[in-house]
Amino acid sequence: MKMQYLLDLIARKTDVHSELPFYRFLRNTSVPPQDRMAFAPCFTFFVMSFSDLNRQVLREEPTTDPIQAMINDHSYGDEDHWIWFLEDICKLNYDINATFAESMRFLWSDETMVQRKVSRWMLQTAAMAKPIHRLVFVEAIESIAGVFLSTTRDVSVELRSIDQRDCRYFGNMHSMSDEGHEMHTDEMIEFIGNLPLTEDESEEALRLIDETFDMFANLVSDLLAHAKVPKIANGSFVYTYEMRTYNIRKVKPLGAYLVESGLLSDEKLNLALIEQRKTGQRLGDVVSGYGWINKHTIEYMIEKLVMPERQNDSSFITEEASKNLVAA
Repeated sequence: MKMQYLLDLIARKTDVHSELPFYRFLRNTSVPPQDRMAFAPCFTFFVMSFSDLNRQVLREEPTTDPIQAMINDHSYGDEDHWIWFLEDICKLNYDINATFAESMRFLWSDETMVQRKVSRWMLQTAAMAKPIHRLVFVEAIESIAGVFLSTTRDVSVELRSIDQRDCRYFGNMHSMSDEGHEMHTDEMIEFIGNLPLTEDESEEALRLIDETFDMFANLVSDLLAHAKVPKIANGSFVYTYEMRTYNIRKVKPLGAYLVESGLLSDEKLNLALIEQRKTGQRLGDVVSGYGWINKHTIEYMIEKLVMPERQNDSSFITEEASKNLVAA
């Protein structure tokens, strides 16, 4: 068997993968784009593990094996995409005011169990594979990534048209970067397609392809579950697991009060939050600076409504955290 047979099989499985409910949800333009991207924080563990996959597992240097050398070259193109991911987490307003302990509890909670399981499987599988099977593994993952990135790219285009947020990991830059890999050139595709496999190698490759698509189907199914559970409240990501298990209550931000009272629209709040991140100003100062709400009105709301409610929640948060959240 030649590798081309396996590449054709990967392409057919990718077509099926692209119609999974997660991708249909992302393509559903009746759902606001911000809500469709609500899975992003729960994707963190996988993204960071993918960096480890390229830096520490797929790459073996020095090598005299031409296939391993090809994989090594490929790994350098994918090792730093986590930087774009963290940038996008901020741009999508999911970089909440949480302590390090709270973040760690979330990343190793039941909320991200599937992501951790797939990540461990991915690292272990690549570590134990021969170079020819690592190549098959990479081809399958890259094909799946193509579906994922082309779909999130369209959602990112919608976000940019609303408030000029230009995502790099979920947007066009990452998609174009993957399409520009040397392994995707016509010459390299022909070379890979002509690689021969023994009967035993072919059997293992077929098993690996099936397992890869099954694991990633589980992964995106888990992401869909997170996207459909409301975790976004006026631009802030809510740690539902933390609230349920550890009884840590997230104080409602000022923006929520302004929207609920009818003083500010969701669209204006999102613009104000973006400006707040750029300038470091308090949200109330940004909003009043735009002339949307009188500063005295905001101060009155904080004094008569926000602060009394937060004082009632004082048993759930520290005094310092309360001071920080008032500024939000």
